[in-house]
Amino acid sequence: RRGSAHRHPQDSAAATMLTRLTFGCGVISILLIFVGSVGDQSVLLSEGLHSLADTFCYLIAWLIDRKSRMQLPKQEFPFGIKRLTVLGGFFNGCFLATSVLFISLENISQLVVGSDDELDDRTVIFWAITVGCIEFSFNLWVGLTHLHDNHGHSHAHGHSHDDANAQGALLHCFTD
Repeated sequence: RRGSAHRHPQDSAAATMLTRLTFGCGVISILLIFVGSVGDQSVLLSEGLHSLADTFCYLIAWLIDRKSRMQLPKQEFPFGIKRLTVLGGFFNGCFLATSVLFISLENISQLVVGSDDELDDRTVIFWAITVGCIEFSFNLWVGLTHLHDNHGHSHAHGHSHDDANAQGALLHCFTD
C-alpha cells in the first residue's frame, strides 16, 4: 500500500517489553512500599521508592515509544519524531549513571560508618530476600524473553532498525 508506514516485528516487541516492564515494576513497587511501610522496614521502603523511580523511567520509555510511532506532518517535524527513541535511551542511561553514583556513595558511607542495626532483624532479612528474589525473577524473565527481539539483523536496504529507547530500558532491567 502506498503511504503506509514501514513496520517490523520488533516494533511490537519493543512496545510489549516496555508495557511489561512498566506494569510489572509498578506492581513490585507497590508491593515493596506496602510491605516496607506495614512492617516498618526502611530497607524495603527505600527499595520500593527505587523501584518506583524505575517504573517512572519505564513509563517515559513507553511514552516515547508510542510517540515515535505516530505519523506526523513532515513540515512540522522535519527531522522526524523517531529521534525521540535516542532521547529515551539517553534518559535511561543518565538515570542508570545517577543510580550507580548514589548507590556507590551509600555503600562507601556504610563501609566507613557502619550499617544499621535494623539489618539484624530476621523478618527484615526474610522480606528483603523474598522481594529481592521476586524482583530479580521478574527482571530476568522480561530480559530473557525480549533479548532475542532486540538483536541487530540486516534487511539489506541500508538502514538500521535498532531502537535505542527499548535497548536502554532492557539494559536498565538487566542492571537493576
